[in-house]
Amino acid sequence: MDPNVINAATAIASAVATIAAAVAAIGSWRAAGRANRTAQQVAAIEQRREHAERTPRLTITCAAQHGDGALLTIAFAGPDQLHELRIRVTIRDDKPRGGSLLAGGPTVEEVAAQIWGPYQFDPPIDGADTHRTVPQVVLLNGDNRPLQMRKTPPPPWVTSESHWRQDYEDKPVRLELHCEHDGYEPWILRRDIPVRPVPENYPGLPT
Repeated sequence: MDPNVINAATAIASAVATIAAAVAAIGSWRAAGRANRTAQQVAAIEQRREHAERTPRLTITCAAQHGDGALLTIAFAGPDQLHELRIRVTIRDDKPRGGSLLAGGPTVEEVAAQIWGPYQFDPPIDGADTHRTVPQVVLLNGDNRPLQMRKTPPPPWVTSESHWRQDYEDKPVRLELHCEHDGYEPWILRRDIPVRPVPENYPGLPT
């Protein structure tokens, strides 16, 4: 057989083998990429499932006291996998609000500073840095922590305090709880807590 033909056939076979190897390599790379993405997706799903299963169980009550006081109690009731929880407690307003469009009306900043709800925190008691937020409550699993509150005074631009009190007389304390535990992404929980009336013969909060 003509040596030139043999050489040409060998070159073609080598090229075909090279192309086949390249195609196989690309296929393998794509398969590895798909497997990696699938593994990441499965891991993300598992992480979200575990995070949801580990959502802190909090029992929260709010009991009115004599005078203008109330006692908000947060109990950490599980799950067992969580040991120490750090909680930032923030009072949420009854609804979104903006500043007044009228001349001389409250500004956006003044409206935002006002607590639109029945009770507020009483800084610096319990480490509250504003009437709206207690920056950190640390609870061990099974423990509870009482936080002192006071009735929210009406804003200075409200002319009738009695109407303000009536508006919030039976309204809940609306909370957002930012919960942190080592090894987990934070949980953000929102709760509306009804206010229990003052029991008979119950001592009031210190003034």
